[in-house]
Amino acid sequence: MPPSPSPSSSAQAARRRLGEKLRQMRRQARLNGVQFAALAGWSSSAQVSMVEYGQRTITADHVRLWCRICQVPDHVAAELLAEQRAAADMWQTHSESNRVGLKGRQEKLRDKYWNVRLHRVYQTKVIPGLLQTPELMTHYLTTARLEQHLDLDDGASPWNVDTLEAGS
Repeated sequence: MPPSPSPSSSAQAARRRLGEKLRQMRRQARLNGVQFAALAGWSSSAQVSMVEYGQRTITADHVRLWCRICQVPDHVAAELLAEQRAAADMWQTHSESNRVGLKGRQEKLRDKYWNVRLHRVYQTKVIPGLLQTPELMTHYLTTARLEQHLDLDDGASPWNVDTLEAGS
């Protein structure tokens, strides 16, 4: 299970919305948590509550189970499974995104970066654009690498401003 995010994260909000739909579906079937847990073959209704309140990862198997027990139409089940997939795709822990290392992560984002037409950002701690020097960026990236406990995996070489300007 991914680490517990802040309550305001969009992934957590999506999981809560899906859990709320599952709870409404269970209530419409006139089942309480204990009855649902018994029909699901669970020894406790705690898992029902955890799923419905978004405190536990909601898997496709959970959605299928709710749909089967609550006897919902196939089109409702399909919609809920699509929503579950979307919510699950939002969960990517920081360590998962860094698993490929700094070089892999940067290469993954490079094409997106070069295709950006307009980029607006407000940053209180970073000196923008023209005032950035290779030394300053090396400091920022080294600090980020150390804070994220990443190995230096790319045999980093000094910046080549001509290469960056050419877009290669």
